Amino acid sequence: MAHWVTSGDARALKAFVEGNSRRILMDIRGTRIFMSDSPWSFERVKAANPAIRFYSTSEIIEERDASA
Repeated sequence: MAHWVTSGDARALKAFVEGNSRRILMDIRGTRIFMSDSPWSFERVKAANPAIRFYSTSEIIEERDASA
């Protein structure tokens, strides 16, 4: 499962990326993507990282960035 990730907390995002470096990819726009093995593992990671926002498509991030 792929989920694009962002956070309003730069430190939390950096810690998340460093802690999950084997599961982080970058898309063509330079946006980070978190790869999980299953819905169950994704939900565990999501619950353990409340400062991280997970999106199922990159378009959500583009729309959010455009309105900021």
